[in-house]
Amino acid sequence: MRIATEVFLGVLITASAAFVGYMIGQLVMWGTADSIADEQKWLPPLVAVILMVPAALCSVLMVAAVVRRGAWLSGTQLTVRVLRRRTVDLATARSVALDMVPRPRKLAPPLPQLSVVGADGRTLRLRLASREGHPLPQEQLLGLATVLSTARYPGAAETVSWLRDAAAQAIPTVRRLSK
Repeated sequence: MRIATEVFLGVLITASAAFVGYMIGQLVMWGTADSIADEQKWLPPLVAVILMVPAALCSVLMVAAVVRRGAWLSGTQLTVRVLRRRTVDLATARSVALDMVPRPRKLAPPLPQLSVVGADGRTLRLRLASREGHPLPQEQLLGLATVLSTARYPGAAETVSWLRDAAAQAIPTVRRLSK
């Protein structure tokens, strides 16, 4: 559903940018002398393309961010991918912290976010809930807590405690039995 919404908005924004660009080109032509306007019939389409291309690029990036978004834990390596992939080794990280990130809607509660400062000093951020506010599955929260439980850097103990409490409140993922 989210991808369809992003694609629809992208097409709408791109078409609107093209229309506005064409109208700007037409207004410029109407403001010039007739002899010049006859020679510059290419101006409205050119202005339309100039405004349409950035709008289309932004739309493609928005859809790509939604499609490519993901995170996974492989041993002690936590990888988060939005447009690019970032990985941090939780065993050698400098610190970890839990933040509450405000959501665009004012009445919606903030979302929990894990911030890990890697050995190279770069910060990796992982939302611990979906955009709609649904928490991560119990198994994933417990997996993060297990990896972080051996860490001895600032914020690890508090984060492990919070992750285990959140996992205890989360609904376990239902798995289908194979026949």
